[in-house]
Amino acid sequence: MYSCCPLDYEYDTTRIYADGSYIREEGFHEATKAGTIRKVTHKEEKRLEPSELAEVLGWANEPDFVNANPEYVVRIVFENPDWIAITSRDQGREKVIKVFNFSRGTAAQKAKVPPSFLKLARWAAPYSELFK
Repeated sequence: MYSCCPLDYEYDTTRIYADGSYIREEGFHEATKAGTIRKVTHKEEKRLEPSELAEVLGWANEPDFVNANPEYVVRIVFENPDWIAITSRDQGREKVIKVFNFSRGTAAQKAKVPPSFLKLARWAAPYSELFK
């Protein structure tokens, strides 16, 4: 499962299951024409092709992901922090990795985050501004 909390979103969560089920849910706030703020939610569901599912699950089993630290604080920020979390569950074991403020780090700071974590995060949220 991928979850993140960028500055303008309340939540953005992607889940995939061993049978290939894919569910992405996001919620955010936007201004209406009248100037009020409303909450918007969106849900997408699909079935992954077996080859795509195998590729994604492979990233979660790469050594740099399996042996990663539970948290990476790329940069300390006090106002509007963002975070990304990936949870992998496989055969009774669970691995959770959280990365804080990736979008605000330098190249050297970002390099400390495991490459397989970034592959998973970019796959789950390909249009996110957090990974630039």
